Amino acid sequence: MCNHDCNQGRNCTCATPDKVPGDAVPCQNDMVNHPSHYTFSKYEVADVADEWYPHEPLLWNSNKYLARWDKKGDPIENLEKAIWYIQRKINQLKSCQR
Repeated sequence: MCNHDCNQGRNCTCATPDKVPGDAVPCQNDMVNHPSHYTFSKYEVADVADEWYPHEPLLWNSNKYLARWDKKGDPIENLEKAIWYIQRKINQLKSCQR
């Protein structure tokens, strides 16, 4: 089980007591460092958000809720949270146009 903060999610190949470096053994569900609702695909959600929105916390968070919409908690609530963050960003942009 991967229980360290390697930022590699399912692709972790770090040495741990039960494996050696280079083993292509995915991390187990680590709810702190690599929760399954963010590591369900080839790319970990936080890595994508960091790459796409490095200076946009509102868009970063909207991405997070869109990614996990049907994987954690209430799907409608997750989509509403994504909309809330996107609407807040829209309002910021509109206020800058004035």
